[in-house]
Amino acid sequence: MNESQMSPVKTLMCLLLLALSIGCEVTREGQPPVAKSEVGGSGSGGGAVARLGPKEIADSVVQSMDRTADPCQDFYRYACGTWLDTTKLPPDRPRWGRGFTEITERNLAVLRGILEDAARHKDGDADVAKVGDYYGACMDEEAVERKGVGPLEPLLAGIDAVKDATSLMAMAGKLQQVQVPVLFAPDFDADFKDPNVNIAHFFQGGIGLPDRDYYLKNDERSRTLRKEYEAHVARMLSLAGTPRPEARRQARDIIAFETKLAEVSLPKEDTRDPDKIYHKIDLAGLKTTAPTLPWDAFLEAAGYPGMDSINVGMPAFFEGMARAAAKAKPPVLRAYLRWHLLNAVSAELPKAFVDEHFAYFGKTLSGQKEIQPRWKRCVNATDEALGEILGRYFVEKQFPGDSKTIALGMIQEIESAF
Repeated sequence: MNESQMSPVKTLMCLLLLALSIGCEVTREGQPPVAKSEVGGSGSGGGAVARLGPKEIADSVVQSMDRTADPCQDFYRYACGTWLDTTKLPPDRPRWGRGFTEITERNLAVLRGILEDAARHKDGDADVAKVGDYYGACMDEEAVERKGVGPLEPLLAGIDAVKDATSLMAMAGKLQQVQVPVLFAPDFDADFKDPNVNIAHFFQGGIGLPDRDYYLKNDERSRTLRKEYEAHVARMLSLAGTPRPEARRQARDIIAFETKLAEVSLPKEDTRDPDKIYHKIDLAGLKTTAPTLPWDAFLEAAGYPGMDSINVGMPAFFEGMARAAAKAKPPVLRAYLRWHLLNAVSAELPKAFVDEHFAYFGKTLSGQKEIQPRWKRCVNATDEALGEILGRYFVEKQFPGDSKTIALGMIQEIESAF
């Protein structure tokens, strides 16, 4: 039976098997003992990256399966078993998947080649120069070490001037503008109930650990992670020039303030319910919800003066966050802002900051054995900052000719099968 004669049920089962095999994943906790995996993207950026055809993709799916498993009892094992048994988690990854992670690694290698070429040949094209300069600056470790925290001085000076609610919110706006997530998490996206209109969404945030539970759980592991987090915060502040005894005291105050924010945060399972995080009360409602915070000062500093359409995702959080900010003394708020600035830009700071950040968030929190090589980190940084430009060169290199026509045809065939 050829592909066009396959029954709809068989076609759907093949699609399900493909989807599950792509979703095969190993994590640090469940690492298989046998090492037999080809990890792409670790060679030179300019090398060729193999493109798999339909037969190669089909063969790789079959090779991932464990046909001794009963698909009616454990379909995941049936779809992924051999891959799980023969794949070792790379030391620079906290998890590894047989689909999107491998694709990401291949894409990193392609992007590296594009960026290294752009860094060498910047004449005549402003966009090429832009991505080449960004990547080149990221890779220039000597310059990074030489400048130290100097580039942060204007922001650090602004933090040192925080003394009341107005200066706090103005500084929070400036930090949010450069993607330093303090106090809460603003976003700009479609209105949940009117996708034709983009509005502001203000969500809970402002904590350094991944979730509220890290602050609130009282089991031994959670207590250990909090203790080590406090030590990490103190070391980061010390690296930036705060005397060690003062850095330790500030770290305690920062954790206490972040705990107040965690206490008034919604559990993560509730944040997955759109109805629980949609309260379009606009600016007037926000001012009523958290009246002690001068929201106009925040919006002005963040670059959105006069903005009015706002979904306040978690009104109770903003009430609690405003109370916590009002009770905190200015030195505590300054230390909190300083820490979050250092944390947000640690990847762009000298090696001591990079290593300290990885020691906690990479090793302790995620179980990652090694930090990713600098070229990977710089490729990701460039893609995050200039993704629209870099994406155009990626498409030109990887999807020439009739690639779009082929992809659309595949999508139409899958739609037809369903």
